[in-house]
Amino acid sequence: CKGLMVQTGKIRLDQILQQEGLVTEAQINEALLRQKMQGGKFGSQLLYHRYIDEAGLVKALCIQFGCDGVLLSNREIPDNIIKMVPSKLAITRQVLPFEYDPKTVTLKIACGNPQDTNILNELDFISQGKKIKLYVAAELSLETAINRYYLGRDADLNDKLLLEIPDLSPPVEAKASRPLPARVSSRKGILLVTDEEYSGSLIGSILERDGYEVTVSNSLDEASEIITGQSFQAVFIKKSVDEAYGSLIDKLRRSSPRTEIRLFESSASLLINDEAFSSVEELLKKNLNLFISLLSSKDNLPDNHSATVGHYVEKLCRKLGLPVRDRLPILTAAYMHDLAKYYYRESQDDYRQIIGSSQKLLESFEYSSQV
Repeated sequence: CKGLMVQTGKIRLDQILQQEGLVTEAQINEALLRQKMQGGKFGSQLLYHRYIDEAGLVKALCIQFGCDGVLLSNREIPDNIIKMVPSKLAITRQVLPFEYDPKTVTLKIACGNPQDTNILNELDFISQGKKIKLYVAAELSLETAINRYYLGRDADLNDKLLLEIPDLSPPVEAKASRPLPARVSSRKGILLVTDEEYSGSLIGSILERDGYEVTVSNSLDEASEIITGQSFQAVFIKKSVDEAYGSLIDKLRRSSPRTEIRLFESSASLLINDEAFSSVEELLKKNLNLFISLLSSKDNLPDNHSATVGHYVEKLCRKLGLPVRDRLPILTAAYMHDLAKYYYRESQDDYRQIIGSSQKLLESFEYSSQV
């Protein structure tokens, strides 16, 4: 489906399917009703019930997202390609590498939403210099392929369809008049799945102080029952609870695609996680460098001394092994240490005075005493 691009904004998938003559209006209405009752994506409901095939669905998704698509059901992916994306990232973010072009150094990756910049940023981070190109894939075939290549569950799309199609007892129309089961409101809800006896309540109390509603579970079976009746903003799963946590992730992806899923090794790694600060540090460095560069340019200074200090201070912090959360205030201080020279023209050669004046200037803007 190359070359199929959206012309005027993002069109709804049901509109595209009708315009392309891929499904009927009755099939769309039935799939929408089933989606409300069972969750999951609208396109997957159409695929579950064989109203459309994978090629037709991917064609419509290409038009909707304005990108290239890939059919995964009949594709064999070499093991060396699969290893280019870590299993943890592939499972939690629902992405699948399927082809690598060494000439252009481009790794092609299937996903459900190629417009998700967070996914692209995470993949860029682990790509080791490779270019990343995202392709849209049908949710159902993507899940099946991830289960096969990363979790060792040998099933193809037809097996998945047979397993997922509900029984053919009463049609959906007969149930449509019944009130839908109410889902528990959890606007900022977090599900914590951990086998650590005391840490669950500790982490819960910390998160609750930040305004989150925390539900703690100590087994995958219990967690699976909980997510049947509730939706969560995020689910944190401790790896040691059960090696079969992939089944819980599968269920979450089907019932609540927007839920963020994170795996963690220990409570400490969850509460003190450098990954949570890494993007903040990168943004801070860019902003500080831009700010100082503009000031230096404005004053026609021959070099950007403040940025040079910031650069070497960062290298020193990394050499000392300081975690990101400790580097942030140190980097801020490094870039801002002589800020006063841009405001107070006197005593330009007295660096002790400049640094002292910079400290007072930062205090007046209510910077922390640590900085």
